[in-house]
Amino acid sequence: MNQTLQNRLRERFPALLCDPPPEYSPIGERGIEVADGWFDLLVTAFTDIEYAATNAGIAVPPLMQVKERCGLLRINVRKSGDRPSYDAFHEALDAVRLRYEAASATICECCGKPGALVDRPGAMRVRCELGP
Repeated sequence: MNQTLQNRLRERFPALLCDPPPEYSPIGERGIEVADGWFDLLVTAFTDIEYAATNAGIAVPPLMQVKERCGLLRINVRKSGDRPSYDAFHEALDAVRLRYEAASATICECCGKPGALVDRPGAMRVRCELGP
């Protein structure tokens, strides 16, 4: 994702995209590893993650990694404690991740238009009719 869009996400979600990022995290080393077309998808996913943490009564944990894998969105959050509220958060987080992974299969990662999962040489990608 281009730096301008990453900066917009950092401004809107400072707890999730903390500065400095968690030590030894892929997000700290490589940033957000998806194309620009998933920007709006990330906004709604990050909003849902923040809501899940707030609803569980815990601080919003930082993201460790946001990437595309096998053509689908993957979001990894720093593991939290073992209290029951953390269990509730992780249950909600799993549901959020599954929902946005499924949604990412229908959105072109290049432009954000409706798309489909296609097999490109060397990798699965989600592309619209016009996508490379």
